[in-house]
Amino acid sequence: MMRLEMSVSLRDCGRAYDAINDCHMLSAQLSQVSSDVWESEEMEDDEYDQLECDLEDQMNRFGVEEYEITAKRCDDIDPGFSGWDDYNRYKYGC
Repeated sequence: MMRLEMSVSLRDCGRAYDAINDCHMLSAQLSQVSSDVWESEEMEDDEYDQLECDLEDQMNRFGVEEYEITAKRCDDIDPGFSGWDDYNRYKYGC
């Protein structure tokens, strides 16, 4: 499972917003978390690849030049924990 995060330069925020909202599929899959950052929900790897490709195409169509797409693995553990047991003790007290 993966999550997509896209950040754009402050100069391109307006164009990126217009590009995402112009496409119903993109606007349904991405949530704006700040003026220059959008995130997706968790998705399978093949869905992630398709979303990334569609998003890049749409950004190019709208002339958004400065953006970065980051893949975040949802099953990765926070690097501050030594393992899943350590995380579970912290999170659930067990």
